[in-house]
Amino acid sequence: FTYPDPVNVIEDLRPIIGNAMYIGSGAMGVVVNHAGQILMVKRNDDGIGGLERQWVIPGGYTHMGENPAYTAVREVYEESGIEIGIERILGIFSPPEAWIYPNGDQTQAVVTVFLAHPTGGAARPDQVETSQVMWKDAQAILELKTHPMLQRLNRAVVSYLETGTFLSG
Repeated sequence: FTYPDPVNVIEDLRPIIGNAMYIGSGAMGVVVNHAGQILMVKRNDDGIGGLERQWVIPGGYTHMGENPAYTAVREVYEESGIEIGIERILGIFSPPEAWIYPNGDQTQAVVTVFLAHPTGGAARPDQVETSQVMWKDAQAILELKTHPMLQRLNRAVVSYLETGTFLSG
C-alpha cells in the first residue's frame, strides 16, 4: 500500500505567513499491541522546548484532502512502519500554548487521538522524523522525558486505558 502525494498546507503557507501562528488539525494513533503496550517513536526532528529526540506517540498534521483517521493511519505507518486498524476516537487534544519550533515557526494543533491496534508491517523508524521505535507499558510512558504538553497527552492516554476516561487537563 502506498499513500498518495499529499498537499502539505503548512509548507505551502509558511512562505506567506512566515513564523506566525498556524492552527491546524492533526491526528495521533495510540497503538496498543496484544500485550497492552503502546507504540512509541523517538523523534529526530522536533527540538522543541530544548528536548530533542523525544519519545512520543506517533502522529502529525493532516494534509489537504485527508480525514483525521486517514492521517493517523498514514502518520503511524510513516513514522514506525506499523500498519494499524482504527478502533475509536479517544478524544481531542489541543494544548492552549503555542508549539514553537527551533526556527521560530509557531503552531497550535487540534489533534484527534485514536485508539488503534497493529494489523501488520514491521517496526522500523523512517530515519527522517524518527530514529527509533519501541513498545512501552502504559505506566512506563509516564516516566519518559518529554515536553510538558506531551506529558499531559500521555497522562490522558493512560487515564483512558485505566479508567475509560480521556482527560487532557
